[in-house]
Amino acid sequence: MRLDRIPGAGCVRRLSDGREVVIRAARGGDEPLIQAFIGRLSLASRYQRFFLALHELSAPVLEHIVHGDAHSEAALLALTAQGEVVGLVQYVGTETLERAEVAVVVGDAWRRVGLGVQLLMHLERVATAVGVGHVEADILRDNIAAIELASKLGARAGKSPNGGGLVRVVRPLAAVTERVDPA
Repeated sequence: MRLDRIPGAGCVRRLSDGREVVIRAARGGDEPLIQAFIGRLSLASRYQRFFLALHELSAPVLEHIVHGDAHSEAALLALTAQGEVVGLVQYVGTETLERAEVAVVVGDAWRRVGLGVQLLMHLERVATAVGVGHVEADILRDNIAAIELASKLGARAGKSPNGGGLVRVVRPLAAVTERVDPA
């Protein structure tokens, strides 16, 4: 998917505390920036995002983030003016794009200033443009901030089929009349 053809997929956003970030598509060459971002996250943040106490991403996972299937996947980064990654959001859709699983992680020093909302809104535009019907995510039951964020964005929370320690949030996306073809 050519994210530069999606309105707002490469833009500057001011957060509630006055800091600015650039939100753009992840691309080849971003692997060291993403790995450094993951390394700066607290152990709790890494666990909440990946459900593992990992210290770094494997080479195949990094490759997948920056070179995923253009038809059914997208990843956006939030970067400071200095080029430091402070947020990552991605989706992986089913083949028919009926639904997509979404995941977001925001740097510990960048939480509660609207960055998660900005990342998710931009990702929603990308997903809607290619025809994704709804997005969903499994969230650890004790990750109250993420569950509240999903609710704030209009997602319904329910039981996850993947286990009792998880909450599944689901949000239908608005239909669009003109789809953007992957390039």
